Amino acid sequence: MRAVDQSLSDKIEDRRNLYRRKIYKKKILLIGCCHETHTIAENLSRISDEYLVVGCMSTSNRDPVPYVPDTTLHIFGELREMEIFLNLIPLKINIIILADPEIRHHQVLKILGLARKYGVELWTIPMLANAFVGDLRFFSFYGHPVIKIMDNKIPRHKLIWKTAFDYIGALLGLLVSFPILLLIALLIKLTSTGPILYRQERVGKNGKVFKVIKFRSMLVNADSTKLAFFSQINDSQVTPLGRFLRKTHLDELPQLFNIFEGTMSIVGPRPERSIYVEEYTSYMPFYNDRFVIKPGITGMAQVYGAYHSKAEEKLIFDLNYIHNLNLFLDIKICLRTLWIEIKSLLLFWKN
Repeated sequence: MRAVDQSLSDKIEDRRNLYRRKIYKKKILLIGCCHETHTIAENLSRISDEYLVVGCMSTSNRDPVPYVPDTTLHIFGELREMEIFLNLIPLKINIIILADPEIRHHQVLKILGLARKYGVELWTIPMLANAFVGDLRFFSFYGHPVIKIMDNKIPRHKLIWKTAFDYIGALLGLLVSFPILLLIALLIKLTSTGPILYRQERVGKNGKVFKVIKFRSMLVNADSTKLAFFSQINDSQVTPLGRFLRKTHLDELPQLFNIFEGTMSIVGPRPERSIYVEEYTSYMPFYNDRFVIKPGITGMAQVYGAYHSKAEEKLIFDLNYIHNLNLFLDIKICLRTLWIEIKSLLLFWKN
């Protein structure tokens, strides 16, 4: 009798241990009902004690693959039902793996948005990596080559050193450029009527609107016309001194004060007008990712791209900077900016 009781007790304990292991395993949702998803599920169920595949969702892009083995992999419906699934399932999904090589681009973007919304890691097979813009980390996952799509959050320690770099750099910049600031302010006052400084609304971190500070380079009230909104360097409403300031980017020196206001960084994406942000956001899915940090006086897109580069190309530079954020990169961009400014001044005086 005691032996039977002991056997029953052992079975109960085994079931409890199995339940605990399932609870604490990382839950995986596979995307696609194809050979690749079934292979991953089978391998993990056989060799992994850390991960649990709860099932898959169909992309409905094609008919079921005829050579898919008969497994117990649960199919939870199609992608259009994915948000409902993430809301209702009692076990929180930790990882989503895109395993269908024929998934469509708009489906990938939808899954990425939902993964970020619900705090789920997103992985993909290598052949789908070109569908993403951002930081991709390759690794081997129990024999399967997998790429992890990193989220757009900046680690706290990076934000701390970046803030310190901004304030120290802005203070040094003001000390070094103070005579130049005074000279430009005096010349603006002597050559045209109106204020020395000019504030213009731009979109900053987290999409918040702020006013960027510049030296005035246009005639007073010029900004009230449509022509001024799309003004070019040789615009008739730009003052002679303003052309020089714009050509050499010296009109942007007062943005050092924006750093002390906490609205800008020394290095970061270019601050854009709201009208452009609305336009770019409407057709560039990752455009909002550039607002996870403060805009910069200079940036990777400014020093490595061209003035007339397409917005999509500038975005790639901005996202590359954000995903590779480090102190040495900021220093490198600052030094390159300084060299470009020196060449601009020499070229201006030469002509």
